[in-house]
Parts: sequence; C-alpha cells; structure tokens
Amino acid sequence: MGGAPIAIAQVPWQVNLNIRNTSLCSASIIGTQWLVTAAHCVAGAAPSEISAYVGVTNLGERSNQNRVFVSSVVINPGWNANTFTGDMALLQLRDPLTFSPTVQPISLPITQDSGVWPAAGTAAQISGWGSTSYGGAASDVLLAATVSVLGGPSDTACGSYGGSFRNTESICAGVPQAGIDTCQGDSGGPLVVTTDTGSVLAGVTSVGNECALPNFPGIYARVTSFLPWINQYVPPPTSTPNEPVNLIATSQSRERVSLTWDAPNYDGGLVISNFVVSLVGETGELTPVCTSPASPCVVTNQKAGSVLAIVVQAVNELGAGTRSAAVGAVVVNGVRTPPAKVTHRLVAKWAGVKTRSGVKPRVRIAPASRGICTLTKSRVKLVQSGLCVMRVTGAKSQKGSAYLLGR
Repeated sequence: MGGAPIAIAQVPWQVNLNIRNTSLCSASIIGTQWLVTAAHCVAGAAPSEISAYVGVTNLGERSNQNRVFVSSVVINPGWNANTFTGDMALLQLRDPLTFSPTVQPISLPITQDSGVWPAAGTAAQISGWGSTSYGGAASDVLLAATVSVLGGPSDTACGSYGGSFRNTESICAGVPQAGIDTCQGDSGGPLVVTTDTGSVLAGVTSVGNECALPNFPGIYARVTSFLPWINQYVPPPTSTPNEPVNLIATSQSRERVSLTWDAPNYDGGLVISNFVVSLVGETGELTPVCTSPASPCVVTNQKAGSVLAIVVQAVNELGAGTRSAAVGAVVVNGVRTPPAKVTHRLVAKWAGVKTRSGVKPRVRIAPASRGICTLTKSRVKLVQSGLCVMRVTGAKSQKGSAYLLGR
C-alpha cells in the first residue's frame, strides 16, 4: 500500500509466485537455482503446485517463456503457523537461471553485523504485486515504496504488537504516519537496504495486523538470523570476483577513452555491484577514473598525448576483485577516417594555442608521424590509420601539441 509502479529492471531479483492458482506471493533470487520466500506462502505445497515467474513487471506478462520450475521446497525447521516464527523457506529451481538486466540475484547480508544491522532509521524498499487496500484485489503492476526500519536488532518493541514481536528473528519496518506497508499478496517479497556495495536483502515480508494501520508496522523475517540455515543449502560466497575479460580501449575525440569488457567468469558468489576502471601508474599503483555498474565506461579529464595503461576490476560485497589484463590507449584531441583533413586553426585550438586574425598558426608534423599524415597549405591530411602528432606555434610564439588519430 502507498507504493508507486516500478519496472522489474529496478528490482530484478523479484519473483512472482502463484501457489495452487489461488495464492499470490513473491520471492527473491539469491542464487542461480535458489529463491527465498516466506514459509507461510509455500508450506504444504508441492513443487508442482508453485508457479514462479521471473523478469515480469505486469502480471499479464506471465507466460511459459518466463516461468521457472520449482524442484524442491525447503521450509525452515522453526516455522510455526500459529506464531509466524521461522517464517522463511527456500525454493530450489529445476534449471539454473539465465541472468539478464531483468533477472538478477540480490546479495545476502553476509558482511553485515547482525547485532546492529539494519539500524533503526535505516531506509528500506518494499515491493510486490499485493493488494493496495486491505482485502482488496492484487495489483496488476509491480509496486514499490520506501519504509524505515523502526527498531534495530536489540529493540524489543514494534508498535502495538507487544510480546508477539520477536526482535531476534524479525524486523519492524514502516512509516510513523502509517499509510505505507506491504499487504496481502506481498508475502515472501524483499525488504531491501542499499549499502555502499549495492542492494542487500535485509528481510522477507512475513506478517502484520491488516495493512498500513497506525501503530502496526509490517513485520519481516530477519535474514541475518537465518543465514546459517540458508548457507546449508546456498553456499556462502567465498571471494571477490575474478578478473573481467576482453577489455577493449577505444580512443575518442575530445580527450576521451571508451572502455568495454566482459564480466568475469566467477562473481565470488555475490552480486557484482560495480566495475572500477583504473589507470596503472609507473610503480603499479591504481588510480580509479571511472565507475559503472556495467560495460562500457568512458574515461575523461586526461591530457591529450598521454599514453594510458588501463585495467578493470569487478566489485562485490567483499571488495574489488582481481584486476584485468592491462590495455593501452593514447588520449587524442580528434579521431578521423583517412583521408580526412583538418584545418590548421582547428589543430591550434586542440593544442590550446592562440591565433591572430589573418595569420595562420605554424603546424609541423612530428617525425614519427610523417607516414601517417601530411601538410597541405591550410590543412593536415590523414594518409593512413595511426597517430598523427603535430607541433603548433601560434601568436607570440606560443607553442603546443595536438594529436589526431586516424582509423
């Protein structure tokens, strides 16, 4: 309740569950063959009675093309239908998922301090296809909203729930003024906290007193409390990612270098949150110059004529992984296809050399570039592919260099 439409690409871990064609729930992708959901959604259901759909924003998009098949249901041994304790379950899929921009796992809180995380006041996102009013119909479109964690792991109170709230395995989350909450049909869905390394699954939607009532926030199964049990089935991550591969550096006009790469063959068991592009110094030190959640990344603010050695690292919740093999690139002012020509005045502008009206700047081709480009009366002509280095003299004997790449 109180949410707004959101595209599945913004929450690609979200899975729609249809149980026995009568109950609507959600789950979250936590591995290539594993989903986590609420025990009360799937307890007593056979795998064949659970239809799971990935990569969908609208319920009308569900089809055999985005359905994944459940092969086993693992209910937490502490599940109690009377008290809603132990309200967590794992669904094993028959086939590994193929990840894409709309189908991605979410990180588990393996590096978070379970004694303090998530702290009271932490913003968290809820999402699902549940009812927008208590007892109302399900939403046809995926909705999301932001709530606050209303108590840390050591806080025993949650609104007016009294002793029925168990802080050791539950998170209390909502908004003080009420009106925003999960509701029927949202069960099993994610409570997500954004950290420095990306989105982390903090809770699984469990239970509440109706929906969005004052003094009755939503209650979510606390993922940190269930990690030892989850890791019995879903192996915990063990490392930072392997190195990205197939790195290609392409010099562009205006002193830019574009980098593309392929993701590493192993992510360390955690979602890759970012890729960091760095320059390699003379002693091997790395200077980060560009960060992107995916290829490509464009390096800027480098001096024309500089020869760069560039690497990329993938980052997961454990940190930056192995650096890729380095690639070289030269920073240039312009890129043209031979036999293109550029005027002397443009070359002077590239070189940062001032010119006087009616007086042409003096342009010379560096000896190493004489097979690449030639001079005409008022232009520099590219003869073949390669780097053309030009020395420029302008007004008041001001001097500079310009770099033109032919390809």
